[in-house]
Amino acid sequence: MQFAPKTCHVRYGLWMLAGVLASILVLTPRVALSLGVHGFVDLRSGMRLQDDPHQRDAILNEARAQLDVTHYGPVALWKLRADAVWDEAAGEYEQDFERGYGILDLREANALVTPLDFMDVKIGRQILTWGTGDLLFINDMFPKDWQSFFSGRDEEYLKAPSDAVFASMFFSWVNVDVAYMPGFEHDRYISGERISYYNPMLGRRAGADDPLQVEQRRSWFADDARPVPCRGGLLRFL
Repeated sequence: MQFAPKTCHVRYGLWMLAGVLASILVLTPRVALSLGVHGFVDLRSGMRLQDDPHQRDAILNEARAQLDVTHYGPVALWKLRADAVWDEAAGEYEQDFERGYGILDLREANALVTPLDFMDVKIGRQILTWGTGDLLFINDMFPKDWQSFFSGRDEEYLKAPSDAVFASMFFSWVNVDVAYMPGFEHDRYISGERISYYNPMLGRRAGADDPLQVEQRRSWFADDARPVPCRGGLLRFL
């Protein structure tokens, strides 16, 4: 009986994804034929090999179902990618898209348009990245999900989603990417909820008994960010 509430969370998440898919299927045949629908189901578990007095033994007990829908419209390329997640080791099920908590993980919901021959603009929730390094983020300042990375999820979940406008301009002599985030997007850092960390104020390791508390900066247009890189050139922040 103790698992019933958590099972309900899984069902609600699956019903939400099913509702999105059902909405797509009732579209006109012409639109339906232009859809690309993909997805997967992933079961993953991780256990500690050493005792941690500040954490439980299970670091991850997760069931995840992803739905990835793409629509090639006459004006824009529409994309929706969302996961229904149940993680028995999470300990928190309240929906929070910014921290990645809850039964629904909205990874992408955006539209890609080409207003000019040399420009692409993507608007909405998306995974932002640039650079060619493999897990070496020299000038990639976009949010990362370190809890996912160190708890054993797939590498694609290292990049946390952002609500942003991303413009790419292609010229014969240089390519320029401009990203604007109306609200500051912070990393999903190690805070003690899943993985212990060293707390210098306590002089010891801390975990779920003393999670790291930080000030949230999420006011739109007040805590915004505008990184502007030129590929092969100078990176500056406005």
